[in-house]
Amino acid sequence: MATSPSNANSSGSAAGSSPAPVPQSAAADASPAELARSLQSMLDELNQKFTAASKEIVDKMDVMAKRIDQLERKISSNPTILSYLDSNGSSTSSGTTGTGRS
Repeated sequence: MATSPSNANSSGSAAGSSPAPVPQSAAADASPAELARSLQSMLDELNQKFTAASKEIVDKMDVMAKRIDQLERKISSNPTILSYLDSNGSSTSSGTTGTGRS
């Protein structure tokens, strides 16, 4: 069973292959539909990439938050670190440590 050129290439044209030659009257009718399919395919691909990038960023932020929580627990449970921070004028309100001057 032989396929016509327009049937053989209908699924491949969205993947980047050139469409088969079509008679002039049919080309005018098929062009907007082909453009719409290509545009929709491109938008779907961009949406998938954006979703994947967003998920990756959120996942990395979650990992970072867990590591910060672990660090805070270690610091708050270690008397040596707490006494060092207290003796050096640690300032939690500004987020920086003191200069060590009294």
